[in-house]
Amino acid sequence: MDSYKVMGSYEKTRSKIKTFSNRGFSLLEMAMVLVIVGFITSGLEIGQSVVRNASLKSVISDIEYYKTSIRTFNDTYGGLPGDLQYASVYWPDSLQKSGFYTANGDGNGKIEEYAAQREDLLAWQHLALAGMIKGNYEGAETASGKSLGNIVPESNIRGGGYWIHY
Repeated sequence: MDSYKVMGSYEKTRSKIKTFSNRGFSLLEMAMVLVIVGFITSGLEIGQSVVRNASLKSVISDIEYYKTSIRTFNDTYGGLPGDLQYASVYWPDSLQKSGFYTANGDGNGKIEEYAAQREDLLAWQHLALAGMIKGNYEGAETASGKSLGNIVPESNIRGGGYWIHY
């Protein structure tokens, strides 16, 4: 009888091993997992693409808005923002309005980057003082070196801003 008990326990152990070895993934289950992972990956890529496209559309919209603001400024004040020769006459209280003094451009009909005053930076200040764009802009480079949001408007693309060359 002792040998029967030993044999019985062997059979039980053997059947457990057999059951355990049948617990692996089938080829169909592995294929399903790969398909699901593929769907998730493509969904993430599509989501990133949608966000990127929305940012680009926003930038294009901003550029059109700024172009319209520059045209309106030119029609209203008879000069380009940043290049306006008598800007300080129009906004003598700019320090109270924006926290920064305004400067005059040279009035040559160009918004220049390398003029005596940085007219490309003054343009944003003049547009804001005229109420044609939102924000307060310094109109000149600062010692801190931070330009986005202080000197030029910040875009929706990380680390990007807008510059005027006319």
